[in-house]
Amino acid sequence: METNPKVKLLFSELKDDFNFVVLSDAPKTWIKKVLAHLEVDSYFHDNIFSGEGDVRKEFYNAFEEIVKDLKTEADNCIVIGDQEDTDILPAKKVGLKTVYVGPAEKTEADYKINNILELKNILNTI
Repeated sequence: METNPKVKLLFSELKDDFNFVVLSDAPKTWIKKVLAHLEVDSYFHDNIFSGEGDVRKEFYNAFEEIVKDLKTEADNCIVIGDQEDTDILPAKKVGLKTVYVGPAEKTEADYKINNILELKNILNTI
């Protein structure tokens, strides 16, 4: 896993307009290490939701819990993911906007980008 200064810059540019959340089925300890390695951990504060327990992405209840925890509405949230089955489809089921990141030609996501660095362009259109 490589760090990319452009990714850190992207977070820096978006931090005033968005609250960032990480949702992963990995243990929270691992998530924190990855964010620190990528040098973006300061942008997430305590907004880290892990796969520990019964709240999981594929059951879509994890997305519901995040919306509830953030005290917002689903249509105020944007899920950015690279897995159709565990990121995009469950998020859409809860009513969240979705952005698929990756090479797939077909996706149910509302938006598709090939690289996370294209995210700012998508957010400007939403």
